[in-house]
Amino acid sequence: MTSKPHPDLSENAAAAEAEANGRALHSVAITEPVAPQLAPAAIQMPRMLRALRYPEFRYFWAANFLSNTGTWMQNVAQGWLVLELTNSAFWLGVVGFAASVPMLGFTLLGGVIADRVDRRRMMIRSQTAMMLFAFLMAALTWLKIIDVPLIVLLAFATGVAMSLNTPSYQALVPQLVPREVLTNAIGLNSAQYNLSRVIGPTLGGFAMHWFGAAGNFFLNGLSFLALLVVLLRMRMPPPEVPDESATLWQTLADGFRYVYDNRVMAALLSAVALASILGVPYLMF
Repeated sequence: MTSKPHPDLSENAAAAEAEANGRALHSVAITEPVAPQLAPAAIQMPRMLRALRYPEFRYFWAANFLSNTGTWMQNVAQGWLVLELTNSAFWLGVVGFAASVPMLGFTLLGGVIADRVDRRRMMIRSQTAMMLFAFLMAALTWLKIIDVPLIVLLAFATGVAMSLNTPSYQALVPQLVPREVLTNAIGLNSAQYNLSRVIGPTLGGFAMHWFGAAGNFFLNGLSFLALLVVLLRMRMPPPEVPDESATLWQTLADGFRYVYDNRVMAALLSAVALASILGVPYLMF
């Protein structure tokens, strides 16, 4: 006769195996907090869009595209409003400078801050600030009490919020897709930003014809709501515990030191800086 295994022994073996599997998964979750293996949605995507199979990234991508499109719509209306108020190329340049100069300084601090705080919360706060600035611009324009100093001030404040938002936005992407499709996700992010640069001014021109500059600012404010909803509903892994052994300025210095010691990184940043300083202003002009 064939002897049957004792039921208690079988149950103990199964429990031991389940506990071992649980410990293995827990160790993987601890060692890989940046790129969780999220299950893709049950939809087919072309290979060049494979990162969009992951719902969290797909919603994040679409909401950012809508928000960036609204921002470019506001840029068109803002420049047009300055010309209507002053008919001065000088003041148009001052407003453009006020909106762009925070990216030179505050983005560096934003990157250090993004390593020390919850990046999603930082994005929520910066996006909320930009939304409120857009609604304030819409109200002041609609009431016809807007003037150039107010436009310069709001453009600068929006630029500060955007410079703090950008590092958190870029750092969130690796947390939304697994490591093997990260390159595709970065490419899709670049594509949506450049696509919004084409569609946004076009829609901005139509919106100004239909609703005026105030309507453009209001529509930009509404465009932030989609991203805020996505950020609030997003399922994210727990944030990493920040290393507070170094001060903010020491961390910033470490970043500069790393770029200086890494020739490839230094060459890449130099190329991007030259294109941004010499090329982007020409395109804006």
